[in-house]
This record gives sequence, C-alpha cells and structure tokens, in this order.
Amino acid sequence: MAVYIIIFILIAWSAIAVKDTGKKKVVLILEAFILCVLASARGEIDADILQYNTVYDNIISQYTTGSFEFSFMVISKISYYLFHSFQGVLFIYAALSLIPLTYIIIKYWKADLWVLLLYYSFFFFLHTMTQIRLSAAIVYLLLSVRFIIEKKPLRFLLCILIGGCFHQTILLFAPFYFILRRSLSVRVQAIGVLIAVILSLTTHLSTLLFTLVSELSGNAMISKLMMHKATLDGGVGARTASYYYIMALLKIIFNLFLQYHLKNKDRLLSAYLQIHYYGYLIYLLFSDIHLVAARITELLGITEIFFIPYLIQVIKPKYIGESLVLLIAAGQLIVTLYLVGFIQPYKTFLF
Repeated sequence: MAVYIIIFILIAWSAIAVKDTGKKKVVLILEAFILCVLASARGEIDADILQYNTVYDNIISQYTTGSFEFSFMVISKISYYLFHSFQGVLFIYAALSLIPLTYIIIKYWKADLWVLLLYYSFFFFLHTMTQIRLSAAIVYLLLSVRFIIEKKPLRFLLCILIGGCFHQTILLFAPFYFILRRSLSVRVQAIGVLIAVILSLTTHLSTLLFTLVSELSGNAMISKLMMHKATLDGGVGARTASYYYIMALLKIIFNLFLQYHLKNKDRLLSAYLQIHYYGYLIYLLFSDIHLVAARITELLGITEIFFIPYLIQVIKPKYIGESLVLLIAAGQLIVTLYLVGFIQPYKTFLF
C-alpha cells in the first residue's frame, strides 16, 4: 500500500504548494501521466483484471470477439500491435480516462489539483484501476453536462453515444438532458432525502425495480439484476453495504450544504451538484440491493470531485478549508484501501 500513499502525499503536497495556474497545469499533466503508468504497469491486484486479461487473450487468439462492447476488441487489437501485451489495454483505457479528465480540470476548474486528489483517493481505484471500461465512458458524462447548460442536444447526445461505446451503462444518463433543465430547491431535495431514508428502512423497493425492468428490458436485464441479488444473498457485499450507506448519507447532506451556500453561482457546478444528488438519492432508495444501487451511484457520484474543493472558498480561513478537503480525501483513501479493499498491495506485471 506504500506506493498508493506516496502518490497521495505527492498530489496533496502539490495541491497545497503550487499556486501559479501555469505551473499547476504542468504538474497536473505530469501527475495524470504517473497515474496512467501506475494503472498500466499493475499486476493481478484487482478483482476484474483476470477477466479482462482472459477476454483479451481470446480476442487475440481469434477464439471470440469478446463479451464486452466492440470498443474493447478494437483496443485489444491496437494494444497487441503496439505493445504486444495486455498491459497496453490497461494503458490505453487509463489514457482514455485521464486525458479528458485532465482537459476538464484545466479548462473549467483552472487546473485545480485538489480535484485530482479527490479523484485519486476513491474513483481512481474504483474506475481506472478496476472498472476500466466504465472509467473511459464516465468522462464523456462529465463532458456532456456542459452541453446541457448550453442547450446543445446533439453534442450532448454525441458525448453519451461515444461514452456508450466504452460502457453501455452511460446511456442511462440520456434522460438527464431533460431532468437537469429544471433544478429542485434545497428544501425539496432535503424532503426527498428524508423520504428516501424512511423508504429504505421500511420497504424493499428492489421488488418494484425488478418488475419494472422486466417489463421494459426483457429477460436479459432482469437476469443480470437477479444475479446481483443472488450475490448479495450469498453474503458478498454485506461487509461494505453499511460503509456505503453511511457515506451516501454524509455526502448527500454535504451536497445540500454546498447548494445552500453557493446558491447557483456557477451553472456547471450547480449541474454537477444536481447529478450527484440524484446519484446518492437512488442509492438510498435501492440500498437493499447494494451492488446494483452502488453502480448507479458510482456513475453519477464522480461529480463530487469538482465541488468538494469549494469548501476552501466557503470556509475561512483558507487553511481550515484546505485541511478539511485533505481530511475528506485521506478518509476516502482509507476506506478504499483498508475498509472496502478495492485494491490489493501494489505489484507490477513483471513479478
């Protein structure tokens, strides 16, 4: 775990020490490259890597075109011709995730290194180091939000379709073009949270979800949901469910706190806050099927990396705000590495 902690300290130090915007851009690009290398040079340290490696081997051996999106086959072929190794797949997916993310941070967040720190402390391990296809797709969700604000539906749709080429889950975000056109007041959102908590503690909304999905999507989707439920019934995920529920409550309360204090000063930030709210509201409602609900939350919840640093502006003096953001990032890293255990201690593919 020492490698992960050293990189965390490096990014945290740069976020505190580097003030010039030009220098922050350079540091951000260098740190993003380091994360690409870290992700691509890893060995068998996460739950999904063996599955991806097996599919890659089958594609290269012409046994199958793979069970994933067509883009995975294309990337596998490119990796084979350029790198002659599965590690190339990991590098390409990491680059496809981190290059657009770095662009967003530079263009819209003035190269704020605190954003990268918050991304690293949780979503880097969850997405870039584990769910590599979703990691590449999710940045197009982030890019698409600007086009909702600018009322450019075709560009929004293009972003969603490109993201869907990497992971079909991103297509679920399409209705947000209409949802985000009307924002809810903080009071209404707070009432929604209270209702969600009550429902989550007194009912099992997963039954309704299974019925609805079976009507709309047929047997394939319902089979996948039932597979997740069987996994939960077998005890897998029970250990992390309580951590997720507590984190979801704390994060959604924090979201409402920021919305109240910022009062729509930044349209892009306000949109990200709304997306984050819906993501965690869905988790609270369907927390009895933790693994399924968490997938939705992890998709929409990534927007928090952009607004948590606003604590530095809201809380005075500045060093207290920075200390709080640093504490949040460190807490997420501890949960990620030690409590939930997404990733095993680092080792390279060489040994």
